[in-house]
Amino acid sequence: MGLLAGRNKRDTERFRKALRTLGRRIAELRKEKRWSQARLAEKSGLGNNTIGQIERAELCCTLETLFPIASALGTTAAELIKDLDPLVQGPSTYSDDH
Repeated sequence: MGLLAGRNKRDTERFRKALRTLGRRIAELRKEKRWSQARLAEKSGLGNNTIGQIERAELCCTLETLFPIASALGTTAAELIKDLDPLVQGPSTYSDDH
């Protein structure tokens, strides 16, 4: 099952909004350093496509990718995800019965 399986449309949109926000933050920090996606990929040890997909919110950023990105950008994973929680909070219809 996918990461968003078992969630209703409203919950799914909240998570997508959080992923878009995270992607924009990563892109902004990368651009502040005047780095290309390829440069961030090189510094973080990830692939060029992975960086692009995360910035465009086409790929969920796992801890395995978030920590190297944060480190390469000179920040912490906590800083990158701060304030994302309210984007996904609210009445949830997530069910553990999937």
